[in-house]
Amino acid sequence: MKFLYLAESNIEAQIIKHKLQQQNIKSYISGGNLHIAIGELPTSELYVKMYVDNNDYEDALVFIKDYKKKIEEQLNTKWSCSECNETSPYSISTCWNCGFERL
Repeated sequence: MKFLYLAESNIEAQIIKHKLQQQNIKSYISGGNLHIAIGELPTSELYVKMYVDNNDYEDALVFIKDYKKKIEEQLNTKWSCSECNETSPYSISTCWNCGFERL
């Protein structure tokens, strides 16, 4: 088994696990319930570790690189509201100025 990714939460790890499973890549999660120990552990230890079989590592790594690229694009992409021209982050689907829903 090889280490693949350090997920920020158990939810993110489960989403990635599901997407890898759709590509017939079996993954393993470690530390998914450590949030229970919050306050007792350093925050760096609360991340969820993801592993894959050695044979699947290269394919899984391609997936993770694409996943991280998409996340980065979403964080840096903005959209302009067609109603009021306010600029909002792409992660928000409703204009925070007028409430118009992004198409």
